[in-house]
Amino acid sequence: RVTDEATLDVAKTIFTDLNNRVVDAFRKEGTKAKGFPSGIFNAVISNPDLGFVGEITSVNTSEVEDCLKSGSIPVLTSLGFDGESTLNINADVAAREMAIALKPARIVFTSAKGGWIDDDSNELVNAIDLMNEYDGLANRDYTGRQGTLLKLNEIKLLLDNLPQYSSVAITAADSILKELFTNSGGGTMFIKGEPINVFTSIGQLDLNHLKGLLGNRITDSY
Repeated sequence: RVTDEATLDVAKTIFTDLNNRVVDAFRKEGTKAKGFPSGIFNAVISNPDLGFVGEITSVNTSEVEDCLKSGSIPVLTSLGFDGESTLNINADVAAREMAIALKPARIVFTSAKGGWIDDDSNELVNAIDLMNEYDGLANRDYTGRQGTLLKLNEIKLLLDNLPQYSSVAITAADSILKELFTNSGGGTMFIKGEPINVFTSIGQLDLNHLKGLLGNRITDSY
């Protein structure tokens, strides 16, 4: 979105104040936290017509990793820096780039709905296998709720750049502990998934590969 100098000044004030408030809230509950209102995301202005809007070029992970190793929670803001000026950057993009840089096993987003809601049943979906379900979800009608499609595409782009074991969850703020520490979870888990291949005859298979997977339990006369 367009960000002129006056808007940027307001954004900097609000983001910094919110960062401090979140850190204070953690500390009041006895949790160690450290604020990073700036200095984490390097960015450049890619479209001058948008004013002080930045595109992330790199992420300074060392301070964040040191913070985590010390047992503190890092609290970030979506502000970038181009060496001279502070820039407004998209928060979803900032979260994605940080996750890609750190490669965590689990990324958790919170939402008011508490997860992905199925269009037909209007019920919460427990898990989504992007390898096998993304095309069907992406081709649905998102008129008037393009933000939902944007979130789906952001999650796919995120997982495409993370290890196979990584997953993304969307849950409610009061269900984070359930999402992290129970098998059932508290929202919707997105995984990369594995392709499902259908064969109609044994001759279509790579028998040597199949034998390797099954520990050579298939005999030559099978």
